[in-house]
Amino acid sequence: MIKFKGEKEMIAFLRSYRNSYYEWIALKDSINVKSPMFFDFPSNFDYSDKVSIYNRDIVRKEELETQMREISDIIELLRDVNQDYYRTLYFKFIKFKTLEEIACMIHVSDRTMYRMYKKAKKKLFQLNA
Repeated sequence: MIKFKGEKEMIAFLRSYRNSYYEWIALKDSINVKSPMFFDFPSNFDYSDKVSIYNRDIVRKEELETQMREISDIIELLRDVNQDYYRTLYFKFIKFKTLEEIACMIHVSDRTMYRMYKKAKKKLFQLNA
């Protein structure tokens, strides 16, 4: 489990899920669509280049999956502590919802959601420390 020096560092790490997710989707599609099929290349084509790029993409995809799993595991720490905190951070960082959308989903006011989000961040940082 990753230990954070401060709450801002933790939030930056949680926010990185979105970039990792979108890169993961692009790599997944690239790997699935463009699997190395060697018969469609000219005879003078260097196959090792194609294979090395393909293997590099597979390794990067696995790295992204590991990072996304770490972020998800950190948020999972809140599941047994407080369901509202867990849902707030899960929908915010894993499902990319705004705090206003989350407030509507769990039937609280926007102001209450902002307070809940602030408390959820503090609680998660305490659990991770």
